[in-house]
Amino acid sequence: MKLYDFDTGRAFEPDFVLFLRKKGQEASTILQLFIEPKGDQLRPQDDWKQDFLAQVKAKARLETLFQGRDYTVLGLPFFNETGQTNTDFKAAFKTEAVDTT
Repeated sequence: MKLYDFDTGRAFEPDFVLFLRKKGQEASTILQLFIEPKGDQLRPQDDWKQDFLAQVKAKARLETLFQGRDYTVLGLPFFNETGQTNTDFKAAFKTEAVDTT
């Protein structure tokens, strides 16, 4: 799946797309999360991807596919096992995917 950034139309393919469904709500909410692991050596040249992923929730256009279901698309910060990147990813996942209503 290719995604195109909002600013220049550059394409990239996220390594992972995670689909989640929220339970316990009258309408079923489907979350689609774009996840991009990124090694420290690649971050400087791929910062535009990080910027794009941060814009997805606010700028993405969604169309209703099925009545009674709400859809949310999210881009998470880069994932990396080290340092601040790991902390940022975990915090965003918890805030956006786990704690949203």
